[in-house]
Amino acid sequence: MSQLVSDFPDPEELFAGYVDQVFYGSDQGTLYGNHGEDRLEGTYRLMYDRFKDCVKKVAAGGRL
Repeated sequence: MSQLVSDFPDPEELFAGYVDQVFYGSDQGTLYGNHGEDRLEGTYRLMYDRFKDCVKKVAAGGRL
């Protein structure tokens, strides 16, 4: 397996985190969070925010 693929979290763990957030309304302890909000500024922060919004829509089934 390539290094790039092995760097990603396990899909089952990601799904479990998504289910926890949907049912319990919290992303504490899950593999996804707001890591970029604390580390990015300027244009990089704007790009991060837009990408995050798109990912949320895809995860909710509202966008392909």
